[in-house]
Amino acid sequence: MNSPAHAVAIGPMHVLAILGALFLLSAPWSLPLVVNEFWVTVLAEILIWSLFATSINILFGYTGLLSFGQALYFGMGAYGVALGIDMFGLSFWPAFLLGLVAGTLTAAIAGILAVRLTWHYFAIITIVFSLIFYFWAVGWKDVTGGDDGLPFSVPPVFKAGGLELTVLDLTFQYYFILVIVGACYWLLRVILKSPLGFAFMAIRENDSRSASTLTRSVTSRSFWRGSTRAWPASCSPCSRATRRPETFFGRCPGKA
Repeated sequence: MNSPAHAVAIGPMHVLAILGALFLLSAPWSLPLVVNEFWVTVLAEILIWSLFATSINILFGYTGLLSFGQALYFGMGAYGVALGIDMFGLSFWPAFLLGLVAGTLTAAIAGILAVRLTWHYFAIITIVFSLIFYFWAVGWKDVTGGDDGLPFSVPPVFKAGGLELTVLDLTFQYYFILVIVGACYWLLRVILKSPLGFAFMAIRENDSRSASTLTRSVTSRSFWRGSTRAWPASCSPCSRATRRPETFFGRCPGKA
């Protein structure tokens, strides 16, 4: 005769673990409803900079390449949004996409030029790229505004009839940034679980062996490595542009 199943005892630590998990899952969505606007802006900044740090994690943590130029892609994405609205008169979403394209294209160009460099040589050339774009941004004042920055008014995110959703509303701004950051983290997970993500980790563990075993050439791998490192950094400045909705003073590429 089989013995009866024993009930699993739930101790205080299990209860605390469950409560902690529920808090962590619900806090990002519920905190803006119970805290004042100051803390909402602080939470938004935390989300933005965590997304920026993710780009460094992709390149250094998963690929093993140290870069000192991630602020370059942050800045180019921000300028893409700002120039799209101020110079080309784009609405919010086309300007948002232009920021993504600007950051990703800049990373693709840098990846092609840094194709065969590793270790400290790679770190040095990222500094060089940052300085080049920094002096370009400071010197071309007619376009970038130089040290004075580039002021512009952010158009509404969505407008239909009497309904208008804008980042002037700090609560909506926070939830908008939260959704964008969450989507980027999900995309990061997809990439790292794909063959491309395993190729990054192979480069980190043994670059010489990965060059001989991966089906792609060294040039192709480096190109995608440079392109992929920009996508979170290009999402981040798009969220950053919504951080100060009345006017945005563009951050110069190369300066964090």
